[in-house]
Amino acid sequence: MLQNWFFAFLETLTTELAAERSLCEKLEADKQNFEKQCKDLKMALEEMDNDMRTRNRGQIAALEAKLQAATEQYAQMEQERNTANRQIRRMEKKLSDTLMMNEEEKRNIEQLKETADRAIARHRQMRRQIEDLEEEACRERSKCRQLQRSIDDLNEANETLTRENAQLKSLAALARRSGLNRPSTSRFGSETDSIGRGAR
Repeated sequence: MLQNWFFAFLETLTTELAAERSLCEKLEADKQNFEKQCKDLKMALEEMDNDMRTRNRGQIAALEAKLQAATEQYAQMEQERNTANRQIRRMEKKLSDTLMMNEEEKRNIEQLKETADRAIARHRQMRRQIEDLEEEACRERSKCRQLQRSIDDLNEANETLTRENAQLKSLAALARRSGLNRPSTSRFGSETDSIGRGAR
C-alpha cells in the first residue's frame, strides 16, 4: 500500500517534473526568442539612433548656429540697451539742467520785468515832475515876460521923464540966461525941482 502510494507520488513528481521541464524549455525558448527580439530591437534602435544622429547632426548644428546668432544678437541688443540707457541718462541730465536753466532764466526775466516796471514807474514819476516843472517854468516865463514888459514900460517912462527933465533943465538954464524976473524963475525952478525929484 505504501509502495503504491510512493509510486503514485513518484509518478506525480515525474509528471510535474516533466511539465516543469517542458515549461522551462518553453520559457527558455521564449527567453531566447525574446533576447533575439531584444537584440534585433536594440540593433534597430541603434541604427535608428545613428540615423537620427546623422539626420539631427545638421539640425543640431543649425540650432547651435541659431543659438549662437541669437546669443550674439542678444549681446548686441544688451549693449544697445545699455548705450540707450546711458543716452537716456545723459538726456535726462541735460533736460534737468535745461529745466534748471529755464527756471533761472524765468527768475531773471521776472527780476528784469520788476526792474523794468520800477524804471517805468520812476520814468512816469519823473515825467510828471518834468511836466510840473515845465508848467512852473512856463508860468515863470510868463511872469518874466510880464516883468520884462513892466521893465520896458518903466524904461520907456524913465526915458520920457529923462528927456522931459533935460528939456526942463534946458528951459531953466535958458530962463536964467535971459534974465527973467525972480518970481517967474522961482516958479519955474520949483517945477523943475519937483519934476527932477519925480524922475529920481
